Amino acid sequence: MIKIRKKKKRRNRKLIRLLEVVALIAVIGGILVLIGLSPAFDIDKIYAGATFRYNSDALIEASGLSTGVNGFRGLGPGTGNLLALRYSGAEGRITDKLPYVKEAVVKYVIPDTIRISVLERTPLCLVKYYDTYAVVDRDGYAMDAQKIPYGLPVIKGLVLKGLEIGRALMLDNFLSFERVASMIDAINKSDLTTAFDLMDSIDFFELSGKEVHFLYDSRIVVKLDDKNEIDYTVDLLKEILNKNIRENEKGILDFTEGDDPIFTPED
Repeated sequence: MIKIRKKKKRRNRKLIRLLEVVALIAVIGGILVLIGLSPAFDIDKIYAGATFRYNSDALIEASGLSTGVNGFRGLGPGTGNLLALRYSGAEGRITDKLPYVKEAVVKYVIPDTIRISVLERTPLCLVKYYDTYAVVDRDGYAMDAQKIPYGLPVIKGLVLKGLEIGRALMLDNFLSFERVASMIDAINKSDLTTAFDLMDSIDFFELSGKEVHFLYDSRIVVKLDDKNEIDYTVDLLKEILNKNIRENEKGILDFTEGDDPIFTPED
C-alpha cells in the first residue's frame, strides 16, 4: 500500500510540474502576443549613419524596413539574433544590394527605434577583365566597374573565369591575387612613412607565373617574386630608384635573379 501511495504522489508531482510548464508557456505566449499587437512597440524612427559611398536614405531603403510596424516582427531568425534584437534579414539585404558594404548591423532599440550601422569596404585596386576594370578590395571582392582606369593601381594578368559586381573575383587561383595585393599593401605602408611616394608613379602591375612585375614611371620594369621579403624589398627598391637610376633612364630592375637586384639599362 505504501509503495502504491508513493507512486501516486510521484505521478501527481510530475503532472503538477507539467501543468506549471504549460501554464508558463501560455503566459509567455500571451505576453508575446500582447507585445506583438501593442502599438507601444511600433517603429517610429530608423537611424542610419551615412558612409563615404551611401547616404542614410540609401541604407534604410536597402534594409527593407519601415516605420509603423511592430519592432519585434522580423527579428531573427535564430536565438542569437532574437536575444541581440537584430534583424539579420535586413542586414543581408543591405550587403546584397550595396556592394561597398562589407558588414551591416541592424538592431531594434526598444520601444520604437531601429539603428543601422555598417562597415564599408575599402577599394585597393582595379582588376582588368576584357575592356572593364573592376574596383576590388583586399578580400578580392568586386564592388564596382570602370571603363577608364583611374584613382587606383591596375592589376593585369589575373586569370578570371568571370566577373560579377557584388561578388568575389572568380579566380582559378586566389594566391595570384594575394601576391599582388600583398605588394600593394607593402608599398602603401611604405609611402605613409617615407617622402618617396612610389605608388603614384606605378602605371600597372602584371602577373607572370609566380612573379609580380610593375611599370614604374613608364620607363622602369620592376620584377619581383614571392621569395622576396616584401617590406625590405620595397625599401631597397625605393633607395635604388632614388639614388642609383637616373631620372631619364629606362630599363629592367630585376629582383628575381640571385640575392642582389640587377638593373639592365635599355639600349
